Amino acid sequence: MSKFRSIVEFASGKRPFALISAANKAEEKKRLRLFMGVDLEKAEKLRTAKKMGLKELPENVAFLKEDAMTQMKRFGKESLDVVVASNLFTTSYADYFVQMGYRGAIDRKVAEFMGEAKRVLKKNGRVILIHIKLDAPAIKEIGEEAGFRAHVIPLTDAQAQKSLAPFIRRVSTPEKRLNRRNSRYGAKSGIAPENLRQTVVIFRKAK
Repeated sequence: MSKFRSIVEFASGKRPFALISAANKAEEKKRLRLFMGVDLEKAEKLRTAKKMGLKELPENVAFLKEDAMTQMKRFGKESLDVVVASNLFTTSYADYFVQMGYRGAIDRKVAEFMGEAKRVLKKNGRVILIHIKLDAPAIKEIGEEAGFRAHVIPLTDAQAQKSLAPFIRRVSTPEKRLNRRNSRYGAKSGIAPENLRQTVVIFRKAK
């Protein structure tokens, strides 16, 4: 990702540790990187930065309290290098896939997101979606239908445990995945705990 300049993360969260950390590292190395976090919750950006030991927020990062698709549609054509979305569709996907057995309207939301991503990305731009393993095959298929090249990278438990993102650490061991399954969906839901492992789906725009 060293050559990329503009990076936007959707569902960046209330405490965006990962995005602030990336912005701070880029600033320290004097690399030209512009970061933006978009989430429905207002980001506690300064508080988060101070918890990380920073005196102030890096100048190369900004945050917006906004719906993902609303903001996506505001970006100009071929204006971004990287779009990141963290668990943006996970809850609905798990419910549809396992408990109801179909994807339905959720597919259309993902397809709309990927269609807009294709519009706003520059040539060779990337979409990086972080979701549970359960979601990855359908998300990959929808992205490919939108014209992206895609591949799936499961995160190891060691990678998940080192992550700054709380939602990744919540399922970073077999025991945590079991507890997450039972608390979120119920022990009788039919969801295998292994399917809650965090997985990265990377899409590259060819044209």
